[in-house]
Amino acid sequence: MNDLVKNSLRMRPDRIIVGEIRGEEGFTLFSAMNTGHDGCMGTVHANSAKETLTRLFSPPISVPVIMLDSLNFIVMQQRINDRRKGLIRRITEIAEIIPSEKEGELPSLRTLYTWDPAVDEIQSTKLNSYYVQTLMRYTGLSKSAVNQEISNRAEILRKMQEAGVRRLKDVCFITQNYILRTKRGE
Repeated sequence: MNDLVKNSLRMRPDRIIVGEIRGEEGFTLFSAMNTGHDGCMGTVHANSAKETLTRLFSPPISVPVIMLDSLNFIVMQQRINDRRKGLIRRITEIAEIIPSEKEGELPSLRTLYTWDPAVDEIQSTKLNSYYVQTLMRYTGLSKSAVNQEISNRAEILRKMQEAGVRRLKDVCFITQNYILRTKRGE
């Protein structure tokens, strides 16, 4: 797996997705993230966002703690045995990583969304997002403008879901068109 990740980096990809991080490929992926590769994603087996960080910096993955600051979000998905629906998969937590102030200290986590099993929905914790603050700082947009952009993108995803859009070609066409229209000011 590590050889595949290394070889993919030589191609300067826009996206890097590692199906299951188990060992040294985690270090390679985080090295890429720390040298400017945006769009890196991977899966790690863990029971919580906090445990995910622990698994990443512990052997056999052994990502140095200082490199964990390049991680933005952890999305937890779990298989749940629902008494009405049977075995289901749900996103149960979305946490953002807040870089540590002190060198060598683990970054902290802020849970932004949690799954409510009573209504089978993921709900906001209403906490301020560190990532939104970062976007405001680097884009010059106000908080309301960043939140509006997030709402616009969520609406596109909702419409795609309702229309049953699932093919990669179709998803790419719709999302890339949205970005192009936004750049042109449409």
